[in-house]
Amino acid sequence: MHKLNKVFATVVAGSLLFAGTTVLGAAPAMALPQTTPATSTVASTSATEVGVKFTATADVTITGMRLFKSDTNKSTTGSLWDAETDKRLTTALFSATANGWIEASFAKDIEMKAGDTYVVSYYAPKGGYSQTANYFTTAKTEGPITYPVNAGAYTTSVGRIPNTFTTSNYAVDIVYEGQVTLPTTPPTTPPVAVGTPIITAQGSTSSTVSLAWTSSSIPANTEYTVKYGTSSNALANEKKVVASSGNGVTLQNLTANTAYFVKVYPTATPANSVSVTVTTKTGTTNPPTVPPTSIPVKVAIVGDSNSTGYKGKLETGISTGDAYIAQVNGYISFAGGWAKDGSGSLTMANNVAAVPDASVAIIMAGTNDVAKNITEAALEDNLQTISDKVGAPNTLILAIPPFNAVNEQAAEFNVTLARIAARNGWQFFDPWTAHRTADNKWVAAYMREGIHTNKEGYRVMGLAVERYVAKQYAGYDVP
Repeated sequence: MHKLNKVFATVVAGSLLFAGTTVLGAAPAMALPQTTPATSTVASTSATEVGVKFTATADVTITGMRLFKSDTNKSTTGSLWDAETDKRLTTALFSATANGWIEASFAKDIEMKAGDTYVVSYYAPKGGYSQTANYFTTAKTEGPITYPVNAGAYTTSVGRIPNTFTTSNYAVDIVYEGQVTLPTTPPTTPPVAVGTPIITAQGSTSSTVSLAWTSSSIPANTEYTVKYGTSSNALANEKKVVASSGNGVTLQNLTANTAYFVKVYPTATPANSVSVTVTTKTGTTNPPTVPPTSIPVKVAIVGDSNSTGYKGKLETGISTGDAYIAQVNGYISFAGGWAKDGSGSLTMANNVAAVPDASVAIIMAGTNDVAKNITEAALEDNLQTISDKVGAPNTLILAIPPFNAVNEQAAEFNVTLARIAARNGWQFFDPWTAHRTADNKWVAAYMREGIHTNKEGYRVMGLAVERYVAKQYAGYDVP
């Protein structure tokens, strides 16, 4: 088993620049413990978390994970857990729909110490996980990593560490720095030449162009260099992306109605690059005629009055159409949750319950914590409890809105929320950029009394959340 180039999702102001899952193929040459693909696929109607327990004999930096994915219709989330505390340390998002061995980087690298015991796992919403029975009847070792007897781990408790251990191998393992490949016989035939990518380009706004390319002979995990500029002889701008053969990149901050020359260089054969001229155009283009099967994304809503629409409780805000989740356009859908006016994060943690159908838990907590000077540790504990109790495979933390009376404290609180999200492998998003002034007070058009917005303000905020969730968790650009 070897460490491939790290591939990750980068999001800037809600725009996905490139995707983060690598398809490894049906049966790669691998080191322990995954010497063979799984021999069976387990079908189940119950959500299941499956993985493997391992220990370290030396300090090691864990960077990602991989799994043998047999359900081609589902994206999934991987998790790394501390087996001693049951705490989730970080997550990885697998968005590819292809099956086979796939790899993704964790949201943050984890420094594992010698003697520590971790569990790495992924979420199978309706079963469909791979299994090789009677594999961990003896311990397996690879470098500084040991997989003990009964290392296979699973649970049907959604959002929890898999803590039932068996001899089964669920085709899950880690990626860490310093991994090496097993000795292999050099190929007897020259490698297949990389073909010329076929590029298509589409302007999506007055300053953004989306490029896509395909080629039947470009291997997965190829690093591309995309160069572009207003002159075919001076391609002054450059982006690099690691992607599968059918992928692309978004170019932003271009000048409207200007011709751009673009070249895509597969690193193996730069001479085979091609060029196209792209002219951006004002307005949005038509979205794909058939949204992906993951649309609408099912979400759980947790929050206070800014989630209820300032209507007392979430159910009332939804029934009156004031709550932001009631004003979206159908690309995300409400699966359940809990919100009540005046609630702080601890109250939310004490009252929220599991939402089994939710793919994303959307938590907006803190407006009622700011004045209480809640500690960062207490806030993080409350958010972790909320995330665990909801049990969704993904958690999204929303920024709190402007707060005129304590504008500076509220701005600092959002910095804290972003920091907590990063530590836990969650996403953080600010849906209030249209509502706040430069000094974190309310824009007059959306201000109600300095704490809440009006119905139109909740609608604008809700649409921002919808666009972000659809893009982040389903790869879909809401028109």
